[in-house]
Amino acid sequence: MSEPTHEPFHGLASLYALGALTERERSAFEDHLETCRACVADVMSLLPVTHRLAGAAPSREPSGDVRARIVQTITGSPPESDADDVALPTPVSGSSMDRPAAPRRTGGPAWLLVRLAAAVMLIVAAGLGWFAAQQFNLARALQENLDGANRRATLAELEVSTAKRTAAEARQRAAILAAPDALTIGLAGQPAAPDAVARVFWSSAEGVVFTAAGLPAVRAGRVYQLWFVPNSNPVSAGLFTVDDEGRVAASVARPDEVTVPVPMAVTLEPEGGVDSPTGEVYLLGRPSS
Repeated sequence: MSEPTHEPFHGLASLYALGALTERERSAFEDHLETCRACVADVMSLLPVTHRLAGAAPSREPSGDVRARIVQTITGSPPESDADDVALPTPVSGSSMDRPAAPRRTGGPAWLLVRLAAAVMLIVAAGLGWFAAQQFNLARALQENLDGANRRATLAELEVSTAKRTAAEARQRAAILAAPDALTIGLAGQPAAPDAVARVFWSSAEGVVFTAAGLPAVRAGRVYQLWFVPNSNPVSAGLFTVDDEGRVAASVARPDEVTVPVPMAVTLEPEGGVDSPTGEVYLLGRPSS
């Protein structure tokens, strides 16, 4: 042991377990047990043996000479002239050994078992508290990792869904552009957007694709709207926005009442669109005759 106070008590655990210490020796040893785990472990391991020995033969009080030989055999040094006292550390003023010897405690090893059990319960309770805190921290870390994994999985699903939609739109546009009956309708920029240009690819079998470039960016609350114009009666073909360079490419849902290529126009309308054109015309075009 590294504690300087352990050496005087070395070897006394077995005598204590047997109940062979004097009043003063036992009181000092029990105070020592409060701080020495090694002695506590020794006593706990010896108590079951002493209990069995106690029931095996009637109790006898050894003579002073016999006791002195036993103490010398266990501790390795002869007792002092007072045969009833084993050498103890010099009392320190204010310490428990400086007080008068306490009255003899009843119960012997049984009392020690209760005291040791209480100490063990405190140690176990502290250990359980630490273990519970560790488990809580571990559970929280796992939950955070799980939340992060779920967010990444959701993001991955959105990316996959977007990629699938983009791929489907690209295949549809390719089918329209490659269709045998595909024709092109050019739309020219109007005074509101003189640099704008657009193309509509029309296939009665596959559908319609609208592409444009050079359209100016629009302020919040406004959106571009594409129109079919059969017989001077405009029919909405959908809303669209442009990228930072004024470009767009989108598939167009052709209204049921429009069965053949017709003139087309793009206007700027309130967000959400309108039933008939109200804003300024940005693009305008008609099929070739």
